[in-house]
Amino acid sequence: MNSSIWIEVAISDLKSSIVLYDNKNFSQSLFYFFQAIEKSTKYLGISLGIIEANRLRKDISHETVKIFKVLIENINNNQEINSDIKLDDLNNLINSVRERSDKERAEFVLRYIKKSMNKDFPIPMENMDSPFILMINYLKSIGIKDPILEKPMSENEFKHLENVLKETSINKILIINYASKITMVMLVLNIFTNCYKIDDLRYPGDRIKNPNSHFDEENDYVKILPELFHIIEELMGIMKKLKWKEIRV
Repeated sequence: MNSSIWIEVAISDLKSSIVLYDNKNFSQSLFYFFQAIEKSTKYLGISLGIIEANRLRKDISHETVKIFKVLIENINNNQEINSDIKLDDLNNLINSVRERSDKERAEFVLRYIKKSMNKDFPIPMENMDSPFILMINYLKSIGIKDPILEKPMSENEFKHLENVLKETSINKILIINYASKITMVMLVLNIFTNCYKIDDLRYPGDRIKNPNSHFDEENDYVKILPELFHIIEELMGIMKKLKWKEIRV
């Protein structure tokens, strides 16, 4: 199976969630939002080489936080995904989020995601006319010298190299700027959504007698959906563009 199918279906689920929200069908909107987070996380896991697609049902099912546990175990030597979270802290974070009320949890998640998204990019993206030059300047700023660029070359040779490496440079910039953001935001969203079972959103049960009345317009999960829609839509678009094989862990 082509891994890109997972992100395409995730984007479709997100669009369905937005439509259902706009029509005030909030429990179903949450269901499709949860599904969008789950499928985009599985796409991330497959793309990074963390898990094979044919093992998802058996090893992960709906517990997509497991993907981040494997990722953190293998992240130490990967500079592109520079996460502040260590494996020893992950369970504490999970328990901390789950022990909060829905209101506290929603406020924490939205605050954390906004903080992550508002962090400055390592490579400014205001002017992407020459991504190759942006990459050169970034490498110089962190003290990395490329042997190829150290050699004398004519203006035509430089222009040729710039053209050949344009797409590679764009992908590298997106990886450096977004890989860590995507990882951290998706981790927190997975903990947030995993606090409910997927069936809680659709079927009457012991925990939630009536999903339609429980997840109404005043529900704390529902109230933050509009802000999450905008953020996740942006991140999923970037996830789809990235060539993740360049940073497989």
